[in-house]
Amino acid sequence: MAANKSIQHDRTESRNQQTEASVEYKAFSNPFSFGSTIKLDGANYDVWDRTFILSVVGHKKKYMLEEDEPVEKIGKYTLWEEENNIISVWLINSTQPYIAAGLCYYNTAKDMWNSLRQT
Repeated sequence: MAANKSIQHDRTESRNQQTEASVEYKAFSNPFSFGSTIKLDGANYDVWDRTFILSVVGHKKKYMLEEDEPVEKIGKYTLWEEENNIISVWLINSTQPYIAAGLCYYNTAKDMWNSLRQT
């Protein structure tokens, strides 16, 4: 009887670990899938801006919208470049296609962000 409970406990624990691993994988497997679920269409900037900033701050990447590109292209630059690309994709994915098309001409997320704020 005790052996059956032990086996049952092991199976339950194994299923829980698989579920946790699956949830973790889904949550973090695609860093490009964040941003705002509201698409900027030109008329909803205030709501879009608020939801986008909430996501960026929640992922500890707000500095990418505020700081300039590093002058030296070594060391921390690799991390900056990766995070710049992530935030750039978030911006592009959270805008309507006719707005996203114009964003593709910018090299930094900060430049994209400033352009959207001015427009």
